[in-house]
Amino acid sequence: MVVKLRNSLILFIAILFLYFTSQSNYLLSHTFFEVFSIVVATFITILGIKTYRYSQNNLLFFLGMAYLFIVIIDFFHLLTYKGMGVFPQFSGGDKATQFWVIGRMMEALTLVLAPTFVQRKLNWKQTAAAYSAGTLIILYILLQTNLFPACFIDGQGLTLFKITCEYLICLILIIAGLRFRKQKTLIGKNLYKFLLGSILFTILSEISFTVYVDVYGVMNFVGHAFKLVSYTLIYKGLIDLGIKHPYETIFFQLTNSLKEIADKNDELQREIEIGINHEKTIQQAYREIDQTFEAAADGMCLIDKNFNLLRINESFCSLLSMPKEKILGKKCYEVFRSPKCHTPGCGLINILDGNTRYEYTVEHEWQDGETTYGIVTTAPVYDSKGEVIGIVENFKDLTQNRRMERELQRLEKINMVGEIAVGLGHEIRNPLTTVRGFTQMLKKNYPQISPDYLDVMLDEIDRANMVISEFILLSQDKAVDKIRQNINDLVLNMEQIIATEAKLYDHVVRINLTPVPEVLLDPGEIRQLIMHLARNGLEAMPKPGTLSIATYQENGHAVLTVSDQGLGIPSAVLRKIGTPFQSTKDFSLGLGLPVSYAIAQRHNGTINIDTKTTGTRIFVAFPSADSA
Repeated sequence: MVVKLRNSLILFIAILFLYFTSQSNYLLSHTFFEVFSIVVATFITILGIKTYRYSQNNLLFFLGMAYLFIVIIDFFHLLTYKGMGVFPQFSGGDKATQFWVIGRMMEALTLVLAPTFVQRKLNWKQTAAAYSAGTLIILYILLQTNLFPACFIDGQGLTLFKITCEYLICLILIIAGLRFRKQKTLIGKNLYKFLLGSILFTILSEISFTVYVDVYGVMNFVGHAFKLVSYTLIYKGLIDLGIKHPYETIFFQLTNSLKEIADKNDELQREIEIGINHEKTIQQAYREIDQTFEAAADGMCLIDKNFNLLRINESFCSLLSMPKEKILGKKCYEVFRSPKCHTPGCGLINILDGNTRYEYTVEHEWQDGETTYGIVTTAPVYDSKGEVIGIVENFKDLTQNRRMERELQRLEKINMVGEIAVGLGHEIRNPLTTVRGFTQMLKKNYPQISPDYLDVMLDEIDRANMVISEFILLSQDKAVDKIRQNINDLVLNMEQIIATEAKLYDHVVRINLTPVPEVLLDPGEIRQLIMHLARNGLEAMPKPGTLSIATYQENGHAVLTVSDQGLGIPSAVLRKIGTPFQSTKDFSLGLGLPVSYAIAQRHNGTINIDTKTTGTRIFVAFPSADSA
């Protein structure tokens, strides 16, 4: 702080001394001003050019080259100044003023271009050629011609051209300051402050030179004083600071390069750490894949292009009832013995033909002679070059599901008989009742008819009624074996059956189960109900569609919903829903929903239908076991 005050005081005393000198000899003070700026500019030139080989500082190199030519212009400004007598033909103040305008314009353009070379390499040959050509052209125009507009008229003062140029120079300097501000983190805080201060005092100098009327006047002196401060600041920033702290100024680009190298090194170190972590992640992923492969409930195996079994999990070994040692290394068709082996339906053959996924249903006959039903899904296995080297095969066992489906079909046939009995029973019972009544009248009013014959008729009529009642009882009042169970478990057990049926229609099934209370139900009948509703939804949808099965709890009830994406149920049909033998299908007896209604009724449940042109949703609500 003390040093700064001391330097400021010295500068102030120097300006004050020069002011008093100007009162008696203005040319002497003016010469000092210009010689100082020429010396500073010369030092900048020497510093920028001589240190470039070691510093590779393109900014300083550019400023050094540019200020060399600015020195030349300022030198001619000094020699042509009014009263110097070096060029007798230029006795007025205009020529020196012209050189001043050219010098300051060149300096302003230099400062506005300089930030470009903070991060960009300088083509010094092109730069030197441009400045040399420009300087020679300017010297020729100013010294040998009258082409350059007048800037100062003795006895009148500054011309409009000169004032306009000064303000234009101020605008360019402001732009230069803004450009340096964007680069301040790269050139260093201290250098930036000195450069910005130099630009500011240069602007003040230019403004001062817009109001003087005498080249020996006070405002002319003020302008040169501001220039002295400007060059003092640029001296402090580029020369003094460069000598004291070279790595902040002269070698700042080298310092930045070292920082960039250090940053790149840190980044590379981080990338190495990330790569190590990534490798660990990959290894962990492989371990998880291996664990998933071995722990999968479905049978999984790996087969190469030559049909050799390379790997197989425990689930598949259990299905085969064979240990791994007797499976691995054998041909897949020797172990599985499927009818699709070595046919166009083989998964490996389809993958080798270019398919990226192949799925098919199959019946596998194991070595114990038992047949297992399942869905086989195959996918390719690639090497590092992206070429197929084999397949991974997943076998989903559907044997139990097939048995369950058969059981449901059997139950459906039984209930169908009962529903047929319901449809026909009332029509037969009413005439039988009439016949029995007339038979009793004949027995009472016509004794001549043998009573034995009439008793036989009454017995046979009663026997027919009993048979009809038993059929009706089979459907409506059938005894059910209810147990406490969660309906979600039944839906999950049937998921694969429904999904398999959906594939026949090119549909998919979406299951969304939420916690529901347990219900007293007959599992067989509820499975039949779910299958009826699911099949109706699948048949109602155009291909492809999505059948949604969901559960939720509402008012103490477990609610099952089955939704399709069909065209909805017409109102005329909706009114007949639940009536036996009512169907919109060509080959249906119309017993599905009536059976579902009957099952729901036997479980104290209710069925509601919400139908629109975008689909139908059926709600089946069962009371909880605790409230039933």
